[in-house]
Amino acid sequence: MSRHHCHNHPSREARVSCRTCGHWLCDRCTSLWRGRVHCSRKCLVRGLLSEAGRRGWSLLRSPVPPPWALGIIAAAAAALLTVILLLGGRLVLESRPVPPPATETSPASSRPTGTLTRHGSGVRLEIHGPPGSGVLVTIQGSPVRVVVLDDGGRALVEGLPVTTPAPEVRLFVLGPAAAVVPGE
Repeated sequence: MSRHHCHNHPSREARVSCRTCGHWLCDRCTSLWRGRVHCSRKCLVRGLLSEAGRRGWSLLRSPVPPPWALGIIAAAAAALLTVILLLGGRLVLESRPVPPPATETSPASSRPTGTLTRHGSGVRLEIHGPPGSGVLVTIQGSPVRVVVLDDGGRALVEGLPVTTPAPEVRLFVLGPAAAVVPGE
């Protein structure tokens, strides 16, 4: 029988070797874990990882029973189909045309209303609408005047050129008055 000496204590006789690195060890340096000899924690971890790798590799190389194979193939196909549908849905959403930006629609109550009355020798138009709005007055399709409604939402226009007994008068909101430019 050949004699071996401890890797850490050369003067002592070694009786066992590390399962991972193969170094010979004396009784003082020996560490047992689940009946296996290791010289350090590092060798213990390396040994456990190596054993797990061998078991995993042997599991991958072992034949798979047909029902398991069908189950694995079905699961992989379902996962692939899910990914394809998710990406396809995302593509459809991203390829839609961008809708035009929403514009504010004014409710019917914000439209100007007018009352046309004959006053003396002329015609008078009383307008009600959103305060501060500019209103374009047209008669028979021709623009006649632009007025700005006061803080109460009213304006009075006198002296309109009306020649027909029932003129078509239309009022268009131009929006809030931005600025008033005084005349000279």
